[in-house]
Amino acid sequence: MTLTVEEARERLGIGRSTLLRMLSSGTLTGTKTHACGTPCGTPDTCKQGTWALDEEAVEARLQAGKQAS
Repeated sequence: MTLTVEEARERLGIGRSTLLRMLSSGTLTGTKTHACGTPCGTPDTCKQGTWALDEEAVEARLQAGKQAS
C-alpha cells in the first residue's frame, strides 16, 4: 500500500519539508508520478506530480525512531 505525503507526514509526526528532504536523501522511499500516470524522471527538481510513499518504509522509519529513543 502507498501513502500520500500528508498521510506519511502525519504518521511520522514531521513537517512536509522534512518529509520531502527525507525522500530526496533516500531516507524514505517513494515514487513521484505525473497526472498522466508517468513516473517522474527527475523527482528532486520537478515541481509537478504526486508522491506515493511506501507504507512499509514509513513504518520501518517509525520503528527505527522508537528504537533510537
